Amino acid sequence: MNTTKLYILLFFGFLLSSNLFATSLHVRHGETKIINGDLTVNERDYITVDAGGILIVKGTVHLNGHVTMIPRHGRPSFNPIYTQIQNNGDIIIEKNVIIKNAIDYHAGSHASLSILGERVNAQGTDAGRHGNAHGINKIEGHPGTHNFVGPNLQMNGMAQEFFGGGGGYGGHTTAMTKNNIDQVPQHVKDLIFQHFPNSLAATNLPIELSSFNVIVDENAIVATWITAQEINTKSFTVEKSIDGKNYTVVEKDIEAAGNSDVELTYEITDMDHNSSSSVYYRLTEYDLDGKSESWIKEVHLENEVSSHVISVYPDPADSQFNVILNLIKGDKATYELVQAETGVMIPLENKEEYNNGKAEFNVSHLNEGIYILLVKINGKPAYNKELIIKH
Repeated sequence: MNTTKLYILLFFGFLLSSNLFATSLHVRHGETKIINGDLTVNERDYITVDAGGILIVKGTVHLNGHVTMIPRHGRPSFNPIYTQIQNNGDIIIEKNVIIKNAIDYHAGSHASLSILGERVNAQGTDAGRHGNAHGINKIEGHPGTHNFVGPNLQMNGMAQEFFGGGGGYGGHTTAMTKNNIDQVPQHVKDLIFQHFPNSLAATNLPIELSSFNVIVDENAIVATWITAQEINTKSFTVEKSIDGKNYTVVEKDIEAAGNSDVELTYEITDMDHNSSSSVYYRLTEYDLDGKSESWIKEVHLENEVSSHVISVYPDPADSQFNVILNLIKGDKATYELVQAETGVMIPLENKEEYNNGKAEFNVSHLNEGIYILLVKINGKPAYNKELIIKH
């Protein structure tokens, strides 16, 4: 059998390789290993994917298990040696899986195996006969979680053992059809969209979300999301929550594209936010058939110290300077100037009542020099800026 040398490139947590004949393949926590071609595992080789590891195969997987023959001498027995496949992370295979001989597949309770091709074929090898002993080198499957397959995948009887045996897909596997797509975990959907956007499984997923970001932009919170693909999308709703459990609507019935295979950007602005807490923003997409999926982002507003103060002008100031603010109902702002040279603190009083987000201060009586403007919101430091007074 011809083999190829394996060159592995480690780049930002990704392990990349071409067609691979594995002597041992171990994907550790935090690693993403991408096989750009077929993966072949032979006899006493093994595959291990740790929890938090991801194995992406952009081709077909060939599992050539060990063959054990019944001995012709001594006591008749059959104790096959299995080629081990241990999965506690995520494995996604673009094409097919071809299995021969003795394979033992184990999967943990949080693992996933996704096969996007059209077939899983498996055949055993007769171990021979000696006296009453007779056996088949075959597939054993012990998956502890669901597996996901392309909508048109076919498998023969022995292949079903790979998925835990029993009828159909063995009771452990879901075909990624439009009716079953809600059963696919979001992180598996994301991996399929990222690596195999043109697969039949991906086309059954209603939306490919490239990003969802929530940022403090001066006087407001801006939520932005980008879709790379939409299928039968109806609308979006953005909600927010202080505790991550009870949500109120920020904006709803945001019209979606319906069907699109180009990148689209959506944005909403929340002007009414609580400055003293972290806030969770939830984006929900609704399909035309009534199904939905959601994404959540947390923004720490207390770390955005300048979000209340939009601008201070003029600088240098002569007899007066102004502060443009973003406050919500109930917020109280206080102001001080600190003379940089002496450290003397000078309380400031607003020249007029707070009006339309603008505070005005008379500084005609202060000496020329460099000062530090300190702004507190509800007693907490929120802003500081160097200010020059020059008459």
